[in-house]
Amino acid sequence: MAEGSGHRQRLRQRFLAGEARALTDQALLELALTFAIPRTDVQPVAQRMLMVFGSLRGVLAADRAALCAVEGVGDNAATLLLLIGRLGVNHFERGTMVSAEPAGLDGGGSDHRCPPEAGRVESSEPTVLGEPLEPLPGERLIEATQSEEGSHQSMLIASSESRAALAVPEAAWLDGPEPVGANTRGEVEDLGAAQGANEQGAGTEDDEEGPRWRASGLYTAHNASKNGLLEETRLALLTLGRLDDRAAMRRELLDGALPQRSRTTRDIILRVITDRLLAWRPPAWVCADLVAGAARADGRDLCLLLLLHTARQDALLYDVVQEVIWPRWREGVTAVSRTDAQRFLDQALPAHPEIDRWSVATREKLAGNLLTILRDYGLLQGLRGSVTKRITEPVVSPWAAGHLARLLREEDVPSDELAEHPDWRLWLLDVSHTRALLVRVTQEEPAL
Repeated sequence: MAEGSGHRQRLRQRFLAGEARALTDQALLELALTFAIPRTDVQPVAQRMLMVFGSLRGVLAADRAALCAVEGVGDNAATLLLLIGRLGVNHFERGTMVSAEPAGLDGGGSDHRCPPEAGRVESSEPTVLGEPLEPLPGERLIEATQSEEGSHQSMLIASSESRAALAVPEAAWLDGPEPVGANTRGEVEDLGAAQGANEQGAGTEDDEEGPRWRASGLYTAHNASKNGLLEETRLALLTLGRLDDRAAMRRELLDGALPQRSRTTRDIILRVITDRLLAWRPPAWVCADLVAGAARADGRDLCLLLLLHTARQDALLYDVVQEVIWPRWREGVTAVSRTDAQRFLDQALPAHPEIDRWSVATREKLAGNLLTILRDYGLLQGLRGSVTKRITEPVVSPWAAGHLARLLREEDVPSDELAEHPDWRLWLLDVSHTRALLVRVTQEEPAL
C-alpha cells in the first residue's frame, strides 16, 4: 500500500460523509493536496502551509511563488490551489455560492445540511472550502443597489494591487524595515497592517533614515507563527558580531548555520529575528549591546534585551505585558493562562478592529504564542504546552538597565522622568525599584 493511502482514503470518506472534522482548514487542505501530490504524506505539507499562511483563506490567496516556496509544494499543487481560489472568486462574482457542505455527494442530490435553528438567519456569505470569502487587504467591497428589485447585491472587486501585495519579495530586509510579508510569517489575515505602516510607527519620509524606536497603533499577528527563538537569535547575534555584516550573516545562517533542515524554515526564522531586532534601524550601540548580551554565559541579560526589544517592536505583546501581566503581578497574582490572553484580545477589539480580521484559530494560536515568548524570555515559567504559566520577576542587571535608560534618553525622555516610564514594567519594575536601579547604573556605568 502506498504511503499515506489509508489516510487519504479516510480524508475522502469523511468529506463525502459530511463529517465536521473533515471541514477543518487542515483536513480540507490535506484532501485538496492529495489530488496534486501522489504517494506522499500530505499532512506535514498542509501543516507547514497553514503555519506559513495562517489559514486556509491565506493559502488560497497566496501567489504561485509563495506556495512553491513551502517545502513539499510543487507546481501541480500550487496550480491546483490557485485554481480553487480563482473558482471561488469567479463563482462569487457571478452570484453562485460555493459551499463547503458536500450536499448531494451521495448521488441523491439532496441537501443534508441541518435546518437552521429557530430564530437563526442563515448567513448568505459565500464560502470557499468552508472559509468565508472576505475581502483581502486592499480589496473593496462594493454595494450595488438593484433599484428595480429593491435589493442589494455585494460584489467583491479584487484589485491587482491587493493580489500583488500577497507576494513577499526577496526584500532587502537587512537594511530597512521588513515588509509585512505574511507569506513567510503566517499573517495573510493581517496584511492590511502593512498599508498602515505609518500608523505602526514605521515612520514617514521625514524620519525614514532614523530609528523607529517602537511600534504603535495597529496590532499585528506577527508572533502567531514563532516562539521566542532564543537559541536561534543568540546564534544570529553571535554571527553578526563575528562577521560585522548583516548580509553576510544572513547568507551564512541561511546556507546551513541554523540547525533547521528546511531552507524555507531558516528563511522564516531569520525574517522573524530581523523583524524583532533589526528592522527598526537600531543605532550601532544597540546592535553592539545585543551581540554582547548573546556572548554572556548566563544568558539573563540577553533575555532581558530580547524581551525589551521584541515588546517595543510589537504593540500587542507590549500591551499584553502592560495590561495583563503587570496588573496581576502588582495584585500578587502569579498565574496567567492562554484564556487571559484571549480575553485581552476580545476586550481590545473595539479599539483594535483589525483583530476581527484574524480567524479564531489565529487568535488562539497567537494567545498561546505570546505567553510562550514571554516564557522563553524569562518573564513567565511553565512547561512547554502547559495551559497556565507563572509570572516570574526577572533579575535586572545594572548593565541591562543602563541599556534601557539610554534608549529612553535617545527617545528624548527627560532624565527626571526616566523612572516613571512604562517600559520598566516589561521587567516588572515599579518606580521605586527603578530609581534604586538607576542609582546603581550611575555608579557602575558612569558613562550612561
